[in-house]
Amino acid sequence: MMRPAKERRPRAPAGFTLIEVMIALAILAVGLLAIARMQMTAIQGNADARDVTRATKWARDKIEDLMIREYDDAVLTDMDGDGGAGLDDTGEGADQSEARGGYTLFWNVSEDDPVANAKTVRVVVAWQGRDRSRLVRLTCIKPEL
Repeated sequence: MMRPAKERRPRAPAGFTLIEVMIALAILAVGLLAIARMQMTAIQGNADARDVTRATKWARDKIEDLMIREYDDAVLTDMDGDGGAGLDDTGEGADQSEARGGYTLFWNVSEDDPVANAKTVRVVVAWQGRDRSRLVRLTCIKPEL
């Protein structure tokens, strides 16, 4: 007996079509672009944090320098006599200033503030950030001992 020949069925093609590959590549490209943007934002955030950290360190160093001086030291004098109203002054209105590598430190003194025989000292560090001017302020009170 002879067997009838089996009819061959055409097989489904294996693999992906060109349109499927193109869609997958488009999705991959969008994902990679999103990751690249996220990296750029993280780098900018880290640079801003570095700047704030540096400014805060310099403000802290200046506060420490001012606090170890004698109460009647010339740098602890309210040069323009504006008292507490001038503690946030920068530029020409500040009592004293110095520049440090792209940053400018200003310090202002208010005498007999908040009480008699005490000075309020505020250090303001200013610099030009990536997109705007930035400030860090630190304040302390120096008593007359």
